[in-house]
Amino acid sequence: MYIRKFTDPDKLLLRHLLTARDVEVEDSLRCLPETGFAVFDQQFMVAAGFLRRVEGGLGLIDSYVSDPGFDGKMRHEALNLITTALIEEAKKLELRGIVAFSRDQNTICRSLDHGFQAQGHVVVTKDLK
Repeated sequence: MYIRKFTDPDKLLLRHLLTARDVEVEDSLRCLPETGFAVFDQQFMVAAGFLRRVEGGLGLIDSYVSDPGFDGKMRHEALNLITTALIEEAKKLELRGIVAFSRDQNTICRSLDHGFQAQGHVVVTKDLK
């Protein structure tokens, strides 16, 4: 496995991951942050994740996705590589902190392993479409 910055041509492979996870593809691809990383096994994308810059000097880890066709251990390792790369990128950008939201217990455990702290807030949303 290897990691590299996400590039525009990678969107074709990301489309496969989003479809496999039953995520709306076109809106997801159109709204990707410019900073992202992808992990590959040979020419196949195992996982991808992005860092969205938000107000207040913060970054938001966004759009994590992995290919369910790979075994869980490989996906976990790939997402760990991406998390480490996104943290390092946030430091290079001199962001003052990183925020992430998830309901997936594996993602939450992984984030705690990387030094994130769980908060007691409730996320509320309103669709304006």
